Amino acid sequence: MHTRSDSELLALCNTRSGNDVYRVLVERYREGVLKVARIVTLHFDLAENVAQLVFINMAKLPGVLPFGVPLGGWLYMNAFCLANEKMIAETARCSAAQSYLQS
Repeated sequence: MHTRSDSELLALCNTRSGNDVYRVLVERYREGVLKVARIVTLHFDLAENVAQLVFINMAKLPGVLPFGVPLGGWLYMNAFCLANEKMIAETARCSAAQSYLQS
């Protein structure tokens, strides 16, 4: 199963063997997604949360990506965007907590 292309595996995600296929894709891209998330967040636990969200989003895909969009690129961009969103939310949370403590 590891020799199949990403698009073939993604198309199989909605079949009976979907869980096994999904696991193969996660194994294939987990380190890269984590790396992108860690670069953006500079925090291992937050990067782990981002990676989980990225793979949840992958599981929600209809089995195909728009023509010409590679799965790896989609996953890494998704990780980058979600990590940025998490950092914005974390910064706002810290700022609000600091303002509360100062008042």
